[in-house]
Amino acid sequence: MEKKITTVREPARDIPVRASADILIVGGGPAGLMAAQAAAGEGLKVMLIESRGYLGGNLTIGLPILGFLGQKGNQIIEGLPQRFIDRLQERGAASGHDFRILYFLLYYSIMI
Repeated sequence: MEKKITTVREPARDIPVRASADILIVGGGPAGLMAAQAAAGEGLKVMLIESRGYLGGNLTIGLPILGFLGQKGNQIIEGLPQRFIDRLQERGAASGHDFRILYFLLYYSIMI
């Protein structure tokens, strides 16, 4: 029977520090972006890392914007996320909240 390996010993080494921050945000999706924006708004030095070559996560497919609306089409999320959408709209990079899309998706999810 082979002996099970339970640890690996590595020699001590010095690793250079390339940057420092008050807070490290892991993931550049909707939650990571809002966390980074909130921390920066408090004057903290923020570092955000993302495994993909772009930020946005699920925002890149457009569906999270629908999460701003309740089932009756009323807006239920405001604050930092809404200010983020407002800034995108000012740049022509977001369409805003359209409850008709939500109803369309709900209708077809019931039909499938």
